[in-house]
Order: sequence, then C-alpha cells, then structure tokens
Amino acid sequence: MKVNTKLVYAGIGIIALLVLLLYFAVPMQDRVFVLFDDVAELMAFILATVFLAIASNYVLGLEKKSITLMSIGFGFWTLGQLVWTIFDFTHPIAYIPNPYFSDIGFVSFYIFVIYGFFVLVQHYSHFISKRQWIIALITFVVLTGIALPLVFIPALRSTDLTLLEKLITIMYPIFDIVIVSSLTIISNLTAGGEIGQAWVLTGAGFFILTWADLVFTYPTTSQLGSMYVINKFGVLWTLAGLVIMAGSVKYIEAHL
Repeated sequence: MKVNTKLVYAGIGIIALLVLLLYFAVPMQDRVFVLFDDVAELMAFILATVFLAIASNYVLGLEKKSITLMSIGFGFWTLGQLVWTIFDFTHPIAYIPNPYFSDIGFVSFYIFVIYGFFVLVQHYSHFISKRQWIIALITFVVLTGIALPLVFIPALRSTDLTLLEKLITIMYPIFDIVIVSSLTIISNLTAGGEIGQAWVLTGAGFFILTWADLVFTYPTTSQLGSMYVINKFGVLWTLAGLVIMAGSVKYIEAHL
C-alpha cells in the first residue's frame, strides 16, 4: 500500500492543532466536553491502530510480528475506548464504574504491546549492550520513583478503593513504565536514520501516554478536582495516539 507520508504528516499536524484549540480555546459545557474528549481519544487510537497495521506490511520476521502485535494492542484500546464512549453517551450523569468492561480492552492493549516490545527486544538482543540495559533500568527506577507519590502510595492508602480498583490503578502506570523503559533500548540501538526517528516518535507517544495515566490517576486517588478538570488531561491520550501514529508513518517512510 502506497502512503503519501507528507500528506499524512500534514493531516496529523492539522488534527493536533484542532484538538488543542477545541480542548483549551473553545468553551464547552461539561457534558459536551466529556463527549468530545471521548471521541477525540477514540479517533486518535483508531488512526494509530490503522497506521501500525500498515507499517507491519513493510517489514518481515520478528519486526513484522512485533508491530502487528502492537497494532492488535491498539485495536483493543480502541475497543475499550469505544465501550467507554458508549457509556458516556448513554449515561449522561453517572461516572463510569471502576473497573468496567472497557478495562478488558485497556488491559489487552498492554498485554499485546508489551509482548510486541518483548519480540522486538528479542530481535535486537545480540546488539544490546550492558550500558543500554542499565539505561533502561535507570529509566524504570526513575519513572517508578515519580509514580510512587503520584499514584502508588495514594492508591494503596485509599480507603475508598477496593482491592481490585487499587490493583488496576497501580497496574496501568507500571505497564506504561515497562514500555517506556524498553523503548530506551530500541531508540538507542536504532539512533540515527529514519528508523531511529520512528522509534523516538513512538517513544515520545508512549511517554505522553505514561504521563496521561499518572496525571489522571493522581487526582482520582487523591480526590482532587472535578471530572471536568480531570478530563482536560484527556488531551494527553489524544496527543499520544497522534504521536504514535506519526512514529508509524516515519517507520513506513524509512522502508519506502
């Protein structure tokens, strides 16, 4: 499938600009904003899913398997977000239960994406140095240290969350940190050239996704802010999807 990457980049830029304007410059009622937030995130992850699937057609072997797994993972996130969006549309007042059916899609996303990165690390295993493993470990430790006061400790101390809710609250940021840490290895190995740029963009997208989970979870566990304020951070998930899509486009461009 031939892809006009310049046209796609222009489309990503226009969409990102419109999304930022709608999130922060256009006044909306709380209800309207929540629904817009849901749809924006859904759109971004659909695009990421599609372009990861397209990118998988440009490589073979373990690389193809890895990117295909990631695409499947994003497809599951899309399904989870669709369930979330349907709930918001059909329940104007109620908050989405935690956990909810949408979490099946979100958990499946992490299973497939982490497996995809495991396959990719396996593909590059002969080229990974001790220094790169140490950098990945330091990244994991630093991000975990940041997450401790923001998510882990508040969640564990919370008297309002059930054991299952605490597990889910802690699980998502841990999965994010594992992905970002593994991406430091891939980015270092492919540094320089378009493939390296593709993984840097992808890593940036997952880093934004990590912050989205941390920033959303902190006011949830500490009971700070209204849902409207919390949903303002939904722009991070939307931007994460668009940046990962851009990484996929760059990956395609590297193989044209």
